[in-house]
Amino acid sequence: MAKVKIDVTANDKASGKLKGLTKSIIGAQLVTQGLQAATRKLMAVGKEAIETFKKQEMAEARLSAAVGGNIDDFKAFASELQQITTVGDETTLELLQLANSMGVSQDNMKQAAKDAISLSKALGIEVTSAMKLAVNAQNDQFGALARYLPELRAATTEEEKRAIVQNALANGFKIATSEVETFSGKVQQLENSKGDLYESIGRVVGIIGKDFVDSMKDSVEGMNEFISDADRMATSMG
Repeated sequence: MAKVKIDVTANDKASGKLKGLTKSIIGAQLVTQGLQAATRKLMAVGKEAIETFKKQEMAEARLSAAVGGNIDDFKAFASELQQITTVGDETTLELLQLANSMGVSQDNMKQAAKDAISLSKALGIEVTSAMKLAVNAQNDQFGALARYLPELRAATTEEEKRAIVQNALANGFKIATSEVETFSGKVQQLENSKGDLYESIGRVVGIIGKDFVDSMKDSVEGMNEFISDADRMATSMG
């Protein structure tokens, strides 16, 4: 009877250890799965951050090349517009560069970008198309705008035409700023803020990763040269 008791006790202990080991394994698996999921999420965020930064970096580089120098003032202007409208700062930077490419002077580029945003809201058109109209309006060329503002056709003086366009611009900018009070507008501003955060993350990753990417590029090019040399050697020996 004692032997049976001992065997039962031993089996119970072994069973308890097995259960404990099973729980530990399951727990380790859950932790591993959690870490893998977190890693995948982190990599996804990192990839999105890098892509967001690349877009911002490209917009800044193009504008800097266009104006031939420092663009801090333009960047500040773009950030200010982002705070009071749903237009992201990178979009404004692209508009500024577009205005410059269309012959707008640096002194008038900000106004042209603001007017383009205003006209896009007032007329319900793409902002890049609105930029062409805005630049024309700055030069008192109202023919294309008359398609969207029929009252321009009835105007007989340049002063009347300018007044009509200025009224449209004022109404359009009012729409642009009022959008931030809507739910969809607040969501868009949240997306813009997230974009700024991702730009910052991507900028840091870009600075840290630049040397790594350069070294990897050198390694790949070195490997390509080695393979080419080996291929030529093999061909000559054959």
